[in-house]
Amino acid sequence: MQGWAATTTRRVVLMPNRLASNEDAFRLTQGKYENGKASITEFNEAKNNLLKAQSDMVQAKYESLYQNSLLDFYRGKRVCHKSVTHLFFVFFCIF
Repeated sequence: MQGWAATTTRRVVLMPNRLASNEDAFRLTQGKYENGKASITEFNEAKNNLLKAQSDMVQAKYESLYQNSLLDFYRGKRVCHKSVTHLFFVFFCIF
């Protein structure tokens, strides 16, 4: 596997851990905020961190799919994934 394809695949593998830790941090901060122990700024920061982690996970997933499909294309393999239809941009199928 090429270096950039391996890197995007590693990002996909690592993202669930980052997302889980941001979900935990948000729940804790939300609880503190509801009990008056955290400010609105801390609450909003935790919420923004969670949304960023969610966005990064989706981006990593589709970037990995794209990079691996591109690698397959240049290897001369047929590139037609069912999951490609879920992408937000037009992708091609080589028959």
